[in-house]
Amino acid sequence: MDLPDLTRRQLLAGAGVGIGAAGTAGAVALGAFDRTPDAPTTDLGDEESRRLAERFAPVYYFDAFEEWFPTDPRPYEREVDGEPVVDGFAAFDGYTERFREAGEPPAPTVFYRVVGYEDSSLAAVQYWWYAAFDQFSVNFHWHDWELTQVFVDRETGKPRLFVASAHSRKVPNNEFLDPNTQAVPRVLPELGSHSGGLSVNDIADQFTRNPAEGAIADVTNDVLEEVAGKIPAAYGLPRDEGFRLPYVVPELGGAPIYEDERLSAVDQEALIDERLTVRSFEELSTPPDDLPVRETGRVYAFDEADAEADVDVSYDLVPTAELEHITAFTGPQLSFEFPVPEFGEDLVAGHITTTTPSASRHPSTG
Repeated sequence: MDLPDLTRRQLLAGAGVGIGAAGTAGAVALGAFDRTPDAPTTDLGDEESRRLAERFAPVYYFDAFEEWFPTDPRPYEREVDGEPVVDGFAAFDGYTERFREAGEPPAPTVFYRVVGYEDSSLAAVQYWWYAAFDQFSVNFHWHDWELTQVFVDRETGKPRLFVASAHSRKVPNNEFLDPNTQAVPRVLPELGSHSGGLSVNDIADQFTRNPAEGAIADVTNDVLEEVAGKIPAAYGLPRDEGFRLPYVVPELGGAPIYEDERLSAVDQEALIDERLTVRSFEELSTPPDDLPVRETGRVYAFDEADAEADVDVSYDLVPTAELEHITAFTGPQLSFEFPVPEFGEDLVAGHITTTTPSASRHPSTG
């Protein structure tokens, strides 16, 4: 039977569909304002999981200045104390070298897992993709895992909720409830940080927070009633929303990261384009007004027929089970290239280091 029309809270009923090596449940789709106990879920069979994963595989519209695209982290595994880990230096350097040699992003890969809710026809189809580095404005770290989810009624085949991952614990993910479509999600990764915005409007590669000129908004999260205009409480995508956002060069060992001898393939050109970059605190303290706004670059799709634009890269779909042997993603803490007030660095300290597997949403641990 078809699921009735529900609010997001009712639809999920507090359910989490986390990924764990032992099949444990964890929270993934919940916003910051309505967390309730997780509902029980179970993995679906390989055949149905693959069918649903292929059916709803997203199309990703990347920023023209993006450097780190969905790839396979397994080539960068190293054994440390008898445990398989993905080393930050190996990943960043190896990815950069392979990208430069091939002239195109290496090993385009998106990982998937599908779970069903007990006593319900609802299933969650999860898509995880890995970036070798994260450089977002003043936030940066080794490794990055991003998540897109499609909650689907298995009996009707209708998608009930699209969810694109946020990078904030204070606001919900970017979500769209009951999309009036049979199409796959269109995801707009934020430059450098890769957090996802959704696009369900006629303009495939544009994120719209509020309805305008007859077009619906691309998010259906609860609104902030106290804010003028009732702005949807979704994670912002500054460049997608027209902001001219400055980027900062990460520092390691007292020098720009590209000068580290362990990163022989990484030079300044391997980072976010210098046209978007500030190199001093004075530049950062005064918002620049001459930075390029967002334009779409590479388009990634599993099935080219799903895209409403020319597809630049067709990615592979791989089960997350292929990652469950990896125990950690490692790398030393990074810092700013130039001195900043201590309180400022403390505010973003969690974003200038290697995140733990759980914090970075590594799909082998939750």
